[in-house]
Amino acid sequence: MPEKLKPSFYNFLFDLDDGKHLAFNAVTGAFVRIHEEDYEKTKALFSSPEDFVVNDESDRKLLEDAKRAKFIIDSDTDEFDLLRFRHNMGKYSSERFYLTVMPTLECNFRCPYCYENPRKGKMSPEMQQALVRWVEEKLPGCRGLGVGWFGGEPLLAFDVIRNLTADFIALCKKRDIQYTGSMTTNGFFLIPKIADRLEELSIKMLQVTLDGPPESHNARRVLRNGRGSFQRIIDNLTLICENYPDINIILRVNFDTQNYDSIPEIFGFIPDSLRLRSRIYFRQVYPPPQWWDKSTPTKTSAVPRDVGSLSFIHLEKEALDREFLVLLSNYSPSAGYCEADYVNHFVVDPDCNLHKCTVAFDEEHRIGHITPEGKAVMNMPLLAKWMLRETMERDNCRVCRILPLCMGGCGFTTLCNKGRNVCSTVNSENMAVENLKLLYRNKIIEESRKRQLNQPEPAEAAL
Repeated sequence: MPEKLKPSFYNFLFDLDDGKHLAFNAVTGAFVRIHEEDYEKTKALFSSPEDFVVNDESDRKLLEDAKRAKFIIDSDTDEFDLLRFRHNMGKYSSERFYLTVMPTLECNFRCPYCYENPRKGKMSPEMQQALVRWVEEKLPGCRGLGVGWFGGEPLLAFDVIRNLTADFIALCKKRDIQYTGSMTTNGFFLIPKIADRLEELSIKMLQVTLDGPPESHNARRVLRNGRGSFQRIIDNLTLICENYPDINIILRVNFDTQNYDSIPEIFGFIPDSLRLRSRIYFRQVYPPPQWWDKSTPTKTSAVPRDVGSLSFIHLEKEALDREFLVLLSNYSPSAGYCEADYVNHFVVDPDCNLHKCTVAFDEEHRIGHITPEGKAVMNMPLLAKWMLRETMERDNCRVCRILPLCMGGCGFTTLCNKGRNVCSTVNSENMAVENLKLLYRNKIIEESRKRQLNQPEPAEAAL
């Protein structure tokens, strides 16, 4: 009896400007180049697999490859049910425990668009002990612990990071589970004596922000005394790239109407050693959603919400033209939009209050706190609102081909909109295709970079 097959609802078949044919499946993340000689057959297969006739070995291989990558599926498969199942399994999994720890809210910068209220002080020894006790209680059943250091500027509390990391690693060794660390920092304190300690702290990823070329950056990301910070950050990151090849660097570039036009100039100020060891990530500056409806957009910033969306894709194209790797997220299978969608992810502030998002760490959105004895006292109604937003019940999500990429978008945006029907910033199929074109260019640059760094290359997939 012949198989009954159908094309996946989440297939994307499109061409690059140079005529190359590509196919992407949003559920599996399968991303392939289609050879010219197979293009017409592939289009016919994707359009009507039940009518596809296997005449020879190449036809059979094409069909089997398409089935394996889930471009073609059994006709009785309900992909939406599978997505919903993956969503629930992933967000309620306890296999991985992830913390974003803010050891201090103090900062040595005074960025005009910052939504945080910096305050002096850092996590006390008593709070550190409470956090470690809680983590020890949470680890049974986990396969890994990941900690991202955040702030304020986390390196202002470097002693807290050292102490907690030593305790976390000891707990993980005791249970024979993996520990990984990362850090979001302004980069000013990544001097040699700090960089030398990153390996023992198991910090494998650094995210550092640059606001364009020196003139723009130094007018926005200023020290408390008003001095600029661009060259010091570049020097620090270059040193790390040249001496610590296992540390991955993400360069986040913030932009708004004030500095957008100058952003491309930044490429000329980044040395090759840093370019070859980093990915670049462009983000428009907005006030956080809890302030959208207030008379003052944020507590400290005059950046309005309604300035319109500037073209980050234009910036990404320019970066790729300069052989920079671009960080393109949400194009591989996942159960949620970001860490906040997962029940086993928490943000911990210096007072051991618990939150779901680094933008939502005010009292109104606090989901709990850790007691001195290491027990979590949770605001269960608020946590339920975070975890039970009805992404899979929205009419616009159910019929959207990019649902597997955004999984309902930002949970905090939904929360601040009181459950009203909102859409992710990845809000159109056309935008998804444009990003996929960039992703393909990214992969070409990545292969070239690996050759330059003498790393093994992945084999190119093709139908």
